[in-house]
Formats: sequence, structure tokens, C-alpha cells
Amino acid sequence: MRHAPKKFTFILMILFLSCSGKREKGEIYGIIGSEPPSLDPALATDSVSYLILNNIMEGLTKFDENMNLLPGLAERWEIVDGGKKFIFHLRDAKWSDGKEITADDFLYGWKRLLNPQTGAEYAYFLYTIKGAMDFNMGRGSEIGVHVIDKKTLLVELEEPIVFFPAMVAFMSTYPQREDLVEKYGERWLYPPHGAYSGPFVLKRWKRDYSVELEGNPFYYKVVSKKVKLFVVSDVSSAISLYKKKFIDYMGIPSFLISHLRKGVFKDEIFSFPAFRGSYVGFNTKKEPFDSPLVRKAFAMAIDKEELVKVIGSGIPTNSWIPPGMFGHNPSIGLKFDPAKAKELLKEYGKEIKEVSLYYNYTPENNLIAQNLQEQWMRNLGIKVKLEAMEWKAFLQTIKLSPPPLYRLGWAADYPDPDNFMTLFTSTSGNNHTEWKSERFDELVRLARAEKNPSKRKSLYDEAQKILVEEELPIISLFFNTNNYLVNPCLKNFNPGALDIISFAFINKEC
Repeated sequence: MRHAPKKFTFILMILFLSCSGKREKGEIYGIIGSEPPSLDPALATDSVSYLILNNIMEGLTKFDENMNLLPGLAERWEIVDGGKKFIFHLRDAKWSDGKEITADDFLYGWKRLLNPQTGAEYAYFLYTIKGAMDFNMGRGSEIGVHVIDKKTLLVELEEPIVFFPAMVAFMSTYPQREDLVEKYGERWLYPPHGAYSGPFVLKRWKRDYSVELEGNPFYYKVVSKKVKLFVVSDVSSAISLYKKKFIDYMGIPSFLISHLRKGVFKDEIFSFPAFRGSYVGFNTKKEPFDSPLVRKAFAMAIDKEELVKVIGSGIPTNSWIPPGMFGHNPSIGLKFDPAKAKELLKEYGKEIKEVSLYYNYTPENNLIAQNLQEQWMRNLGIKVKLEAMEWKAFLQTIKLSPPPLYRLGWAADYPDPDNFMTLFTSTSGNNHTEWKSERFDELVRLARAEKNPSKRKSLYDEAQKILVEEELPIISLFFNTNNYLVNPCLKNFNPGALDIISFAFINKEC
């Protein structure tokens, strides 16, 4: 929300030392915490895959380094019928193999995302399009997307949505090449046969070692720089590489912030709030968390302030929509009350001796899990067994058979509360709680179409109360602060609240 064996990072450092003289001027070096689980826009769901896809692919729109929405492959668009229809006019653009990018590439890609045989978790992302849900459920054969001509795409929505152009900047909506998908399946973007619509091409992918990007010669704004992303899961190895100037930037785990602020790199720390939240999820169909009483007890037994102090940064929360985003309301949610939590367990009436908490292992996630373990033992008297997993295996587990108790995070795909709230609707492929609420679904549906800000906020307030006060399929823990070490030579490094690293905007000047 990604890890290689620690012994590999030691080998990696040796390789760095042996080839450090081969680096080209202006080439950007960074790290990723694991192999990307998928580079198919229809199947990718994680942040590592998104980092790469966001640089080798482009959709109708995109965001700049200041989170402003910009034209992408669509040079302009028209809003029709009060926001119920959008007409996108594509620029003259080509895939990296020289083939023309057309409206048919978007129609094919969106239909493939919605095709039930694809099994895309993000299929629900396009449910706002007329007929899309029925298409995904196997009940229809057409969707409200029409190719007017090869450079014009008409999109019909079920209801007016003013922020729809921001949605089509996300990776799941990227165009797809039918010829390559038919030939290579979900590996259609892998080198050497991949064709890319973005500023970079995926030049090489050395398993468990690195991903190499080069400028796309057919992109409408040619980028000449190169980028190498090395797979490094061990934080201490990553910091050593940064100190030796072998990498130009790295994400910093929260628990290291206070230590690094006292060192020689204190002026190279770049911190900013992110539209990303951390939560505990329940499988509401499995005991003992099929009871709202138990879920509420576990929520009220967590001191979020203590948790944030343990990990070193973050904004503790009981609500779900993050600060800085429309709809944020810090007064919503259950507060820390261990006495009340014990009363709720008594009301439940069954003894709970032990539960297991599943999560993907990182040093920071381990600290979070250990603190939750301590607090639930201290405040509820319940033993918690920690089940740490490798990222890809964890994703498969929560997708195929969500455990009763797990910890996960969510980063915004677009800067609107709809993205946070739609996550837990009954039709969301990323809702692993097995929880469904018709009222919650209805509130989220009404809010996404509401143009009056005051009324829209009231709808989100009611929906949030259902989510984190009344039925509680999740416990919202904290909102993240993104922290990076950034080489002063890197200019325009600004991922913003969406945490989007777009290498096309970044330059290395020394």
C-alpha cells in the first residue's frame, strides 16, 4: 500500500559501488519498495504499479505537480447536459511504437476494465458511466461511451458529475491497445513489446533489481531524461544509498523523521500532508466482527494520539475524509473510551480470547500493528496475534478471502471525497469488508451528483457517521504525512497531496 529479501539489498549496494561511474548526466535514480504486482491498467491497484504506470501511460487528463488538472491526451473537453455528458477531443498523439492513439483505444480499454472476465477490482470506478454497472454484472452489452470519430469521445453518465474529468486522469482509465492485449494478455505493457501513451517507455525490467524508464520519442512533449528505480525494501540500505548519493530521493518511514531531522540531511527532508488514510478493516461476515458491538469496542479501545506518536508522524483521526479535502469533518467518529469499550464487549456476551491482525510487512506497518496489539490487550484484555505478509500475497489474501481483522491504507485516486467514500460502497471492488449498506450507497450516490456545497457536505456527514460511528466496517486510524529525502539537485520534486511522482516535471540539474 512491498518487499524483497534483505540479503538482496546488500548485493544491490555492491552492484551500485561497482558501476557508479556509468551513470548518465541528468539521469534520476530512485527506489521502489517491491516489484510492481501488475502493470496492466485494468488490473493494477497498488501504489508501486501506479508510480510506474503514471509515467509510462497517460489518460484523457492528468495532474501537474501542484495538483492542478491539465489536458492529457484530450486537448480539451465540453460539458453537456449539466454535467451528464462529456465530449473529449483528443490531440494528435501516438503510441511509443508510432501508432496513432484514437478514441477507440479508450472505448476498448474501458470496456475491458468493465468486462466481468477481466476481474478488475477497479471496475466500479466507471460505474458512473451509463450502463457500466450492468455491463460489468453481465446484464448488458453496451455502455455510454461513443466514438464520434477517431479523435472524439462522447461519455454519457448516469447522473451529472462535475469532477468526472479528474477521474479520467487515473490509471484504470488509460487507453489500451487491443492488438497487444489479445497477443500478450495482462503482460501487454511489458518490454520489449509494450507500447506506451505517456512521456516515458518501460525500457527494461530486471526482476528483483530495477525498472528503467526512457523518454518516449513519440510523446507530444518529448522527454529526453532517463529514470532508474531500484527495488530496495530495507530502509537502512536505502538510507545508505542516499547518503552515498547513489539515489536522488527516497520515501522516509515516519518513525525515522525525528532522527533524520537532527542529522546532516535535515535540510533535505521534504514533508507534506497526503490524501491518504490508514484504517483497520473488519470482515463483517466473520466472528466475532460480524457484531457491530465488537467492532465498536475495538474502535473505542484505540488511542490514536498514542499510535501516531509511536510511528512518528501523521494526523490522528476518527473520521474518514482527510483534512484539506472537501467534506472533512473531524467531529465525526467514535472517540477513545476504553471503559465504554469494555461495556460493549459485556453486552456482546461472548468471550473473545484471541484474534489475528493481518497486514503487509514494512517497518512502519509493524510498529502500527504492535501498538494496536498492545492497546487491545491493555484496554480489552484480548490477545492479538500478528500476521505479517509480503505485499503481493497480502493483496491476494484480502481479495480472495478477507481475514476477520486486517490493516490497510487508501490513497486518493482523484482529489474529491467521492473517492474515499465510494471505496466502501457495496459495488466497490476494493471494499474487502463484506459490508453493505443501502443507505450508505444512496448517500454517496446523491453526494457525487449534488452541486450545492452545503447539501453535499451534509450528505457526506451522514454517510461518514454510518461508516465510522454506527456500523463501523472500518476503524479510521490516521491520515498520512508524506516524507521524502530529496537531493537538492532535483528541481520541481513535488508529489502533492495525491503523492504523484511525475518524472516528466522533475529535472536533475547537478
